[in-house]
Amino acid sequence: MEAKAYEDMASVQSRHWWYRARRTILADYIASLGLSPGSALLEVGCGTGGNIGMLEEYGYVTAVERDDFARESAIDLTGIEVVNDQLPELASIGKKFDLLCLFDVLEHVEQDRESLIKLKSLLKPGGTLLITVPAYQWLYGRHDEVLHHHRRYRRSKLAGMLTEVGYRVSYASYFNSILFPIVAITRTIELISKPEVPLGSKMPGRLPNALLYHVFKIERLILRLIRIPFGTSILVSARVDSDSRQT
Repeated sequence: MEAKAYEDMASVQSRHWWYRARRTILADYIASLGLSPGSALLEVGCGTGGNIGMLEEYGYVTAVERDDFARESAIDLTGIEVVNDQLPELASIGKKFDLLCLFDVLEHVEQDRESLIKLKSLLKPGGTLLITVPAYQWLYGRHDEVLHHHRRYRRSKLAGMLTEVGYRVSYASYFNSILFPIVAITRTIELISKPEVPLGSKMPGRLPNALLYHVFKIERLILRLIRIPFGTSILVSARVDSDSRQT
């Protein structure tokens, strides 16, 4: 990601509708996993630390972030140690976890398949890998360029890759579907106008921000009932059988 993107993240992650609603959706799903008290959690690519407080409600959190500014911001915000490492190496991580989290991280990594293989070695028996990624390559635009995304995904492609390297996919759904038309129109305008700054990247006004937050977070209830067939993001959880850990 460009340096300014991390600065923007640090300044808005507690208030911006997208970050807040996504945390609400992720917290709802993690609660459904029934993690035991004292579970070990790892967030890879924690950015400026906006998810760590939420994750600490479910266990003891270890965080990884390679960018210096983001890592220091996360430490200042949360007070926990944040390891300087990156995928696919994660050479500094020497323990196993009950829950591994990659929240909009895998698209930043050129070696996504190798990264998924590496993460298998860090899962405890019965542990869960929880991933979110942006959806649909045709939505790739200036926003993705600024954030240094290598790609966007389809649900079937991500689930298929996880299966190929030895995971058992337990849940896969698109989300951020209610606001999908707005995002699609915005990205189409970007493709035509090619703005220097991505449209919609700035903090919206108080009322629009509140409205977008409440609309987006409704999807936590929908995701309890169905797998949503489209959206701007994908949520996937997967596990590894004990005999496939070295695939």
